Amino acid sequence: MNLWWECPKCGKKVDYSKQMEINFHEDGKADFHLEAGYGVWWCAIDCECGANWETGISGMLERWERKDVVIHYNRGIKYLDDNDPEEAVKWLQSAADREHPEARFNLGVMYKNGRGVTQCSKTAAKLWEGLAEEGYANGQYNIGLMHVEGDGVPQSYEKALEWFHKAAEQGYAAAQCSIGYMYEIAQGLPRDYEKAVEWYGKAAEQDFYLAQYRLGLMYLLGMGVPQDVMKALELFGKAIEQGYEDALDDVDFIYEEAVRVGDEEVAEYVRRNYR
Repeated sequence: MNLWWECPKCGKKVDYSKQMEINFHEDGKADFHLEAGYGVWWCAIDCECGANWETGISGMLERWERKDVVIHYNRGIKYLDDNDPEEAVKWLQSAADREHPEARFNLGVMYKNGRGVTQCSKTAAKLWEGLAEEGYANGQYNIGLMHVEGDGVPQSYEKALEWFHKAAEQGYAAAQCSIGYMYEIAQGLPRDYEKAVEWYGKAAEQDFYLAQYRLGLMYLLGMGVPQDVMKALELFGKAIEQGYEDALDDVDFIYEEAVRVGDEEVAEYVRRNYR
């Protein structure tokens, strides 16, 4: 991005974005660097005509505040990728303090897992609940999980379902899958295999691997749907393609049973696709 200033001598527009330094000074004088996101208080500018001058441009701080927040968030994620969680927390906290939603979410993950900070589920829950109340699906889903576990918040299947439904209405696949699972195992709800299949199906259509696996089990066992081993294998295959290797155990079980009872169609399908 270019930043222009009119030369007071020749009137030419000067691109001074390339002239800014990286250094930040604690005495309050700073140069702005587009990637570093440091504050701007003054800048020395040179023109091709030979003129040079210094100008105070602190007003740019407000205009660049939004970009600055994104820069801090991106730095935090980079430090996470570089396996430096302590430094990541500093930058994510800076962005979170200025209401960056993804920074708040990721900071919650770090508090939940005790990565780069002292583990504190209550802090994670506070961050996620704030996001949830603002309508962010990832916050709604995660605070729902906290209520299922009673971790950092009171245990409540009712509250969990409330948040899961809010996220599911926004198409959040993990929340849809969680609702299906609660119907399947009667967790805070009457057991209803057909509703479980319905919710698993919504998430599976979005290629959510866990929903594909759970729906595959429903077809394998004939729970809420007519038993269909080939359909189960198809769904297990989709989950496996996404790295969910637990489904391989179920494929092995199906193959062994097919061989035992002489179901050559199923056995050949497994040999062709998994052997």
